[in-house]
Amino acid sequence: MKAIFEKVDLEAGQSLVIRALNLPEFDAPWHFHPEMELTYIIKSRGTRFVGNSIEEFVENDLVLLGSNLPHIWQNPSNQSGRSEAIVVHFSAGMLNNSLLSSPEFATIRQLFEKASYGVVFPRELSKSVGRKLAQMVHADPFGKVLGLMETLQLLATSNEARALASAGYAHHTTAKDAEKMTLVFEYVRQHFRDVIRLDPVANLLHQTPQAFCRYFKKRAKKTFFEFVNEFRIGHASRLLIDTELSITEVCLQSGYSTIPHFNKQFKRITGLSPTGFRKKYVG
Repeated sequence: MKAIFEKVDLEAGQSLVIRALNLPEFDAPWHFHPEMELTYIIKSRGTRFVGNSIEEFVENDLVLLGSNLPHIWQNPSNQSGRSEAIVVHFSAGMLNNSLLSSPEFATIRQLFEKASYGVVFPRELSKSVGRKLAQMVHADPFGKVLGLMETLQLLATSNEARALASAGYAHHTTAKDAEKMTLVFEYVRQHFRDVIRLDPVANLLHQTPQAFCRYFKKRAKKTFFEFVNEFRIGHASRLLIDTELSITEVCLQSGYSTIPHFNKQFKRITGLSPTGFRKKYVG
C-alpha cells in the first residue's frame, strides 16, 4: 500500500477547517498532511499512532499534530457504538513569520515547535477545550479564527502537555520517508499475529535487512522489533479491556506463542502484568 497523503480541503480564502465527526468507526488510514491538526475525541476508544508513538485513547483525548506528522486513530474491531470527534485542520502559515516572532506569540511559537512530535494534553484541559471546539463548529469564519487563537494560547500555557513521538522523529520525517514508513506500518498491521521476519519487510523498501534496521531505527528512534512488540501489546491491551478472552487467548491473538514471553513484553511496555492491567481498567 502506498503512503497516504491526505489533501485537506481548506475552503478558498480560509486558513482553517473544523469538522464534527460522527462515524461508525474512525476509518482514515495511516496518513499525513502539511496542515497542523487538533483532534478532540468526544466518544471513542482504541489505539492512537503518532509518528513512532503507540498509545491507547479514550474520550476527552486531545492531541495537537505538526505538519507532515504521520498518524492514525484506530478503533477495536468489536467496537459497539459510534466514534465522535472534533477535528481542526489549519495552516501554520495563517500566522506569518513576523507575527510568530513577536513576543506576544512566543508561547504559541513554542507550542508549534513541540507539535512537530505530536502533543497530548491533560484530561481537564481537554474537556475545557472540547467545549470551546464544539462552539467553534458553528461559528462564522472570523469566530473560528479567533476561537483557534484563544485555544492555542490556552494549550500553550499548559505545564502538563506531553510529547508523543520520540525526540528527533518528526524533524527527520519527509514525505518520502512517510511513504516508506507507511509500507512498514501496513505490513505490521496485516501480519502482527504471524511470525514476522526481516527479509520480507526489508524487501518492501528494496533494502537489505541490515540497511532496513538502520533506516528504521534512525527514523523511528526504536528498533523494528520494538515497534512490532508495541503494536502487539497495544492490540493485546484492547482485547483485555474490550473482551472476556482468557490471557492465553489474548496472547495467541496478539502474535505471541508463549505466555512467559507475552507476560514479559506486556509488563515491559505497560508496567503491569496482563492480569493486573485488566483488573486496573476493567475491574
